[in-house]
Amino acid sequence: MALGEPSKSKASQSGSVSDFSAEVSPTLPALDIEALAESNWLMTQSNRDTDIQYGALPWRPTRHGIEIMLVTSRGTGRWVIPKGWPMEGKKPHRAAAIEAFQEAGVKGLIKKKPIGAYPYPKRLPGGEERIMHIEVYPLRVTLEAAKWREKKQRERCWFPAEEAAELVDEGGLALIIAEWA
Repeated sequence: MALGEPSKSKASQSGSVSDFSAEVSPTLPALDIEALAESNWLMTQSNRDTDIQYGALPWRPTRHGIEIMLVTSRGTGRWVIPKGWPMEGKKPHRAAAIEAFQEAGVKGLIKKKPIGAYPYPKRLPGGEERIMHIEVYPLRVTLEAAKWREKKQRERCWFPAEEAAELVDEGGLALIIAEWA
C-alpha cells in the first residue's frame, strides 16, 4: 500500500486520510496566534483524576506522502504526540486540539472521532506511575505558529509517516500511525 492510501485495517476504518474531510472541526477561532502563545486563555481546568488523555496526531499531505509532526517529551526527550488531560467543558477532540497548540504550536482541522487508542505509562510528579489510555484524534495542520507556550520546552519536527511510526516508543501509537497513514 502506498503512503497516504487508506488501508483496510480496523484502525483506518474509523477515519483514514482519504476520508478526512468528513466530521472535522476547526481547532480554534481565527485569533492572534502570538498573543495566544503568551496568554493563559487556553489554561482550561483539567481533570487529572482520570486515566484517559486525549492526543492529537498532527499531519500534512506532501507530494511524497503524509508527514506526521512529533514533539519531544519534556522529561525524557522521546518523540511523542501532543496529548493531555480532559478539560472541563471541552469535548475530547477540542481538548486534543488545544494540547496540539500548547505543545506543538499547530492549528488545523481535527476529526471529531478518535482513530484509535493506546496505553501509555505516565510518571506523575509525585513519582507514581499510572497506565493512561490515550485517544488519538488526527489534526490536519493548516497553521504553524512561530511562538507557542511550550516552545522552549520541546522540539517539534515533521517526519514521513513510516519514520514517525518507528520513532515513537509506544507500540500502540506506532501501530495507529502506520495503519492510519
